[in-house]
Amino acid sequence: MYDFVIIGGGIIGMSTAMQLIEIYPDARIALLEKETGPACHQTGHNSGVIHAGVYYTPGSLKAQFCLAGNRATKAFCEQNGIRYDVCGKMLVATSPLEMERMRALWDRTAANGLQREWLSAGELREREPNITGLSGSSSLPAASSATATWRRQWRRSSNQKAERSSTTPKSAP
Repeated sequence: MYDFVIIGGGIIGMSTAMQLIEIYPDARIALLEKETGPACHQTGHNSGVIHAGVYYTPGSLKAQFCLAGNRATKAFCEQNGIRYDVCGKMLVATSPLEMERMRALWDRTAANGLQREWLSAGELREREPNITGLSGSSSLPAASSATATWRRQWRRSSNQKAERSSTTPKSAP
Protein backbone atom coordinates (compact mmCIF):
# COMPACT_ATOMS: atom_id res chain seq x y z
CA MET A 1 0.00 0.00 0.00
CA TYR A 2 1.34 3.40 -1.00
CA ASP A 3 0.51 6.86 0.24
CA PHE A 4 1.23 8.36 -3.19
CA VAL A 5 1.42 6.86 -6.66
CA ILE A 6 3.00 8.96 -9.40
CA ILE A 7 2.61 7.94 -13.03
CA GLY A 8 5.52 8.94 -15.26
CA GLY A 9 9.20 9.36 -14.56
CA GLY A 10 9.82 12.54 -16.52
CA ILE A 11 10.78 15.85 -14.97
CA ILE A 12 7.26 16.43 -13.59
CA GLY A 13 6.90 12.95 -12.08
CA MET A 14 10.40 12.90 -10.62
CA SER A 15 10.10 16.45 -9.29
CA THR A 16 6.76 15.59 -7.71
CA ALA A 17 8.33 12.54 -6.05
CA MET A 18 11.24 14.62 -4.74
CA GLN A 19 8.90 17.25 -3.29
CA LEU A 20 6.72 14.61 -1.66
CA ILE A 21 9.82 13.01 -0.12
CA GLU A 22 10.82 16.38 1.34
CA ILE A 23 7.34 17.20 2.65
CA TYR A 24 6.38 13.67 3.79
CA PRO A 25 9.65 11.86 4.54
CA ASP A 26 7.85 8.81 5.98
CA ALA A 27 5.40 8.42 3.09
CA ARG A 28 5.49 5.37 0.86
CA ILE A 29 5.76 6.56 -2.72
CA ALA A 30 5.48 4.55 -5.92
CA LEU A 31 6.77 6.08 -9.14
CA LEU A 32 5.51 4.16 -12.17
CA GLU A 33 7.59 4.43 -15.33
CA LYS A 34 7.19 2.18 -18.37
CA GLU A 35 10.78 2.69 -19.58
CA THR A 36 14.03 1.42 -18.09
CA GLY A 37 14.74 4.72 -16.36
CA PRO A 38 13.52 8.27 -15.86
CA ALA A 39 13.32 10.99 -18.50
CA CYS A 40 13.31 8.67 -21.51
CA HIS A 41 10.51 10.40 -23.43
CA GLN A 42 9.71 14.12 -23.75
CA THR A 43 11.86 15.23 -20.82
CA GLY A 44 14.86 13.42 -22.22
CA HIS A 45 14.36 14.84 -25.71
CA ASN A 46 13.75 18.49 -24.90
CA SER A 47 16.35 21.15 -25.59
CA GLY A 48 17.23 21.82 -21.97
CA VAL A 49 16.34 25.51 -22.17
CA ILE A 50 15.85 27.19 -18.82
CA HIS A 51 13.31 29.78 -19.91
CA ALA A 52 13.87 33.38 -18.90
CA GLY A 53 10.32 34.71 -19.37
CA VAL A 54 10.82 36.78 -22.51
CA TYR A 55 7.45 36.24 -24.13
CA TYR A 56 5.01 36.42 -21.22
CA THR A 57 2.86 39.40 -20.30
CA PRO A 58 4.51 41.28 -17.42
CA GLY A 59 2.80 40.58 -14.12
CA SER A 60 0.92 37.54 -15.45
CA LEU A 61 1.06 34.25 -13.60
CA LYS A 62 2.97 32.75 -16.54
CA ALA A 63 5.62 35.45 -16.26
CA GLN A 64 5.83 35.10 -12.48
CA PHE A 65 6.06 31.29 -12.65
CA CYS A 66 8.63 31.44 -15.43
CA LEU A 67 10.89 33.85 -13.55
CA ALA A 68 10.53 31.90 -10.30
CA GLY A 69 11.08 28.62 -12.15
CA ASN A 70 14.21 30.00 -13.80
CA ARG A 71 15.70 30.89 -10.42
CA ALA A 72 14.56 27.65 -8.80
CA THR A 73 15.92 25.50 -11.63
CA LYS A 74 19.33 27.17 -11.49
CA ALA A 75 19.40 26.87 -7.68
CA PHE A 76 18.46 23.18 -7.94
CA CYS A 77 21.20 22.61 -10.50
CA GLU A 78 23.78 24.35 -8.30
CA GLN A 79 22.70 22.46 -5.15
CA ASN A 80 22.88 19.12 -6.95
CA GLY A 81 25.99 19.56 -9.07
CA ILE A 82 24.09 19.71 -12.36
CA ARG A 83 25.85 21.81 -14.96
CA TYR A 84 24.02 24.45 -16.94
CA ASP A 85 25.28 27.03 -19.40
CA VAL A 86 24.46 30.72 -19.14
CA CYS A 87 24.81 30.97 -22.91
CA GLY A 88 22.51 33.89 -23.60
CA LYS A 89 19.87 34.20 -26.27
CA MET A 90 19.75 36.41 -29.32
CA LEU A 91 16.43 37.61 -30.67
CA VAL A 92 16.99 38.70 -34.25
CA ALA A 93 14.75 40.95 -36.34
CA THR A 94 15.10 40.41 -40.09
CA SER A 95 12.28 42.66 -41.36
CA PRO A 96 10.55 45.91 -40.38
CA LEU A 97 7.58 43.92 -39.02
CA GLU A 98 9.89 41.82 -36.86
CA MET A 99 11.58 45.04 -35.71
CA GLU A 100 8.21 46.26 -34.38
CA ARG A 101 7.81 42.98 -32.54
CA MET A 102 11.37 43.27 -31.24
CA ARG A 103 10.57 46.67 -29.72
CA ALA A 104 7.56 45.16 -27.96
CA LEU A 105 9.72 42.30 -26.65
CA TRP A 106 12.32 44.84 -25.55
CA ASP A 107 9.71 46.58 -23.40
CA ARG A 108 8.36 43.26 -22.13
CA THR A 109 11.79 42.01 -21.07
CA ALA A 110 12.37 45.23 -19.14
CA ALA A 111 9.00 44.92 -17.40
CA ASN A 112 9.83 41.30 -16.51
CA GLY A 113 13.14 42.42 -14.97
CA LEU A 114 15.39 40.67 -17.47
CA GLN A 115 18.87 41.88 -18.27
CA ARG A 116 19.05 42.67 -21.98
CA GLU A 117 21.20 44.39 -24.53
CA TRP A 118 20.20 46.13 -27.77
CA LEU A 119 22.49 45.20 -30.66
CA SER A 120 23.13 47.12 -33.85
CA ALA A 121 23.41 45.14 -37.10
CA GLY A 122 27.20 45.54 -36.84
CA GLU A 123 27.31 44.28 -33.24
CA LEU A 124 25.17 41.33 -34.25
CA ARG A 125 27.61 40.48 -37.07
CA GLU A 126 30.56 40.77 -34.67
CA ARG A 127 29.02 38.30 -32.24
CA GLU A 128 27.69 35.90 -34.83
CA PRO A 129 28.86 36.39 -38.42
CA ASN A 130 26.42 33.76 -39.74
CA ILE A 131 23.32 35.70 -38.66
CA THR A 132 21.89 38.51 -40.74
CA GLY A 133 19.65 40.86 -38.83
CA LEU A 134 18.58 44.46 -38.52
CA SER A 135 19.67 46.98 -35.97
CA GLY A 136 17.70 46.48 -32.80
CA SER A 137 18.14 42.80 -32.33
CA SER A 138 18.42 42.04 -28.67
CA SER A 139 20.63 39.80 -26.64
CA LEU A 140 19.57 38.28 -23.33
CA PRO A 141 22.83 37.40 -21.57
CA ALA A 142 21.19 35.51 -18.70
CA ALA A 143 19.26 33.00 -20.83
CA SER A 144 20.44 29.50 -19.97
CA SER A 145 20.45 25.92 -21.11
CA ALA A 146 21.11 22.72 -19.23
CA THR A 147 24.00 20.72 -20.64
CA ALA A 148 23.66 17.47 -22.55
CA THR A 149 24.49 15.50 -19.40
CA TRP A 150 21.78 17.13 -17.30
CA ARG A 151 19.41 14.14 -17.48
CA ARG A 152 21.99 11.72 -16.08
CA GLN A 153 23.02 14.20 -13.36
CA TRP A 154 19.38 14.97 -12.50
CA ARG A 155 18.54 11.25 -12.31
CA ARG A 156 21.50 10.66 -9.96
CA SER A 157 20.48 13.61 -7.79
CA SER A 158 16.84 12.52 -7.55
CA ASN A 159 17.85 8.93 -6.76
CA GLN A 160 20.19 10.15 -4.00
CA LYS A 161 17.37 12.21 -2.49
CA ALA A 162 15.08 9.20 -2.57
CA GLU A 163 17.73 7.00 -0.95
CA ARG A 164 18.20 9.52 1.88
CA SER A 165 14.50 9.33 2.68
CA SER A 166 12.77 6.30 4.12
CA THR A 167 11.08 5.75 0.76
CA THR A 168 12.50 4.94 -2.62
CA PRO A 169 10.38 5.68 -5.69
CA LYS A 170 9.58 2.42 -7.44
CA SER A 171 9.56 1.68 -11.15
CA ALA A 172 6.85 -0.46 -12.68
CA PRO A 173 7.97 -3.94 -13.76
